Order: sequence, then C-alpha cells, then structure tokens
Amino acid sequence: MQDASIITQCPGCSTQFRVTPGQLKVANGQVRCGSCLFVFSALEHNQSTAEASPFTPQKQTRAPQENPKKNPKRRAVKKQKATASLPEKVAISQEKIPSPPTQKVTSHEPRDNLDSVIKTIPEEESSENPLHIQVEPVILNSPVTQRHISWSWFTALTLALVVLLGQSLWFNRSELYSHPNLAVIYSHSCLYINCDLPQRSDVSRIKNQHLRIHKHPQIENAVIIDLALLNFADFHQPYPALALTFSDLKGRPVAQRVLQPADYLNSSLASENSMPINQLVQVTIELMSPGPRGVNYSLELLASQQ
Repeated sequence: MQDASIITQCPGCSTQFRVTPGQLKVANGQVRCGSCLFVFSALEHNQSTAEASPFTPQKQTRAPQENPKKNPKRRAVKKQKATASLPEKVAISQEKIPSPPTQKVTSHEPRDNLDSVIKTIPEEESSENPLHIQVEPVILNSPVTQRHISWSWFTALTLALVVLLGQSLWFNRSELYSHPNLAVIYSHSCLYINCDLPQRSDVSRIKNQHLRIHKHPQIENAVIIDLALLNFADFHQPYPALALTFSDLKGRPVAQRVLQPADYLNSSLASENSMPINQLVQVTIELMSPGPRGVNYSLELLASQQ
C-alpha cells in the first residue's frame, strides 16, 4: 500500500503530501490541503518521482467471508477498517512529504505563495476590488466664516426689523400719538425731525358734569341746552363733538343732531385750539324744539372731525 501511494502538491500553497489509493478512491481523486484547505485533484498534481510507480487501481476481489464469532480478533480489525472507511467527502491528508532539494519550503511559504498569487491578478481586477472604498475629501467650513455669516444675517435682520418698526410708527402716528408712552417718544423725535404731530385726543377723558335743557325765553319753538365739560386728562386735547338725541316715552328716537366744536363754541372759546386741563368749560347751545314727543334726551361725546 505504501508503494502505491503518490506524492501530490497543493497548487495553492505548494505544500506536498503523500496520498494513499484509499484516499484517492473516497472522492474520485479530490483531496483538501491540510495547510490552506484548498481542494484540488491529487492525480492532476502528481509530483511522484520517476522511480515511484504510478497508481494503478487494482481489481478488487471479493474475499471469503468469515464467521465473526469464530475469529473475534478479525472482527475487531474489520470494525476498525469500517470506521476508517467513513471519511468526509473530500479527504484531508495530514502527512507532509519533504520537498525535493531543489525546492525550499518554509513555514511562511504558504503565505508568500498566496501573496504571489494575489500579485498576479491583473491590475484591472484589483482596481475593481469591491472591498476598496474610495474616501471622498471632507470639506470643512471654517468656524470663523460661519460666525461671520451668522453675525451678518443677524445684523441684516435687526436693521430690517428697525426699518419696519419705524415705518409703522411714522405712518400710524395719528393714532399712536394718543398713547401716553408713545407720545413722549414722538415728542422727542420731532425735536430732531421736522414733523407735525396731531393733537392728542382721548374722548374718554372728557366728562359732562351736568346737562340741562329748557325752553328758549325769547324764541318760540326753541330750546336752550346748558352743559359743562371737564378735561381730566394730563394733556390738552381738542373739544369733542356733541351728539344730542331726543326720544319719546317708549325710547324711540325723535330727533338727533351731531354738533362739531365750531357749532357750539362761542367766539372766545373758538379761538382756543384745545381744552384746558382740569378746568370746567361752560357751553350753551340754542336748538329748535324737537316737538312735544321729544320728552327724553341724551348726550354722547364723540371725537371731533378736525
């Protein structure tokens, strides 16, 4: 059996092994290298010397069966052979044969041979290696530049908000000037800017102290209305408009009239542009009588039309 064995060489790592005919018959001559686990055909890579006789499969003859009970020793040997005849599909040879003197095999030769095999791969295939990842350059923004851009945007937004706020305050100054806090801002601003501010007005700060209506002593079908106006605001403001309403016993309006300051102020009061602060202003108005149905009356103060 020893004479019929052959020496084969692994094409992957160039390690030589001795292979027996039994191992060749297991997987049709396919063996696995014990060093690099590469599977190859032992017959195709036969490295036997010229003296070694080539492997020739012998015709198997059926041996006569013996009674295992009569020969227990034979039965043990047969059992051992049966156990040895159950290898894997691909035989692995662990017996290494020394290399010829012309070849030097070192412990590092399998790795060197693998490196040589890898180096023989064409450049086109190595360039398309899927394990190779081309790292793209990372573009880093300078923090100084980002800070400069952030401050530029912040400054631009602040200026835009200031401009919008200034336009709103300027075009709505007639309404906003009546606000006490904004009136101070408008007054100081107009000291440096040539602007005309409307007169502040707050009708809710004007009260009618008393209202009395009686017949005119000299004119028939006429009445006289006496009232006193008081401005208790902390600023001068225009005289209000007076809305007089006459109604019947059921509260239905009979006559109504709105009097502007020029309609009810006498010549002495008309010369003044605004009401004084915390001073009563007596007002007397002569009107046509609403008739016998106008037994009830009311007075409402409105903002005047300047």
